[in-house]
Amino acid sequence: MVYGEHARLREALGGYLLGALSSEQDELMARHLAVCPDCEQELIAMVDTAAAFTLLGDPPPRRPSPRN
Repeated sequence: MVYGEHARLREALGGYLLGALSSEQDELMARHLAVCPDCEQELIAMVDTAAAFTLLGDPPPRRPSPRN
C-alpha cells in the first residue's frame, strides 16, 4: 500500500466510525482494517473514547459571563 493511500484511510477512520463513508469507501476501509493493526488499534481507541463520552452525561449549565 502506498503511504499516501494509507494516510487517507487513516484520516477517514472518524468517518468510518460515524458511518459517514460511502458504501465503496466503507468496504475499502473494512478491507484495510483487516490487514492494518495500527489503524485497527486507532479505531478501537476512537470507539473507546466515544463510549467514555456517553458516560459523562449532559454537561452542567453554563454560568453567565461576569462581563454581562
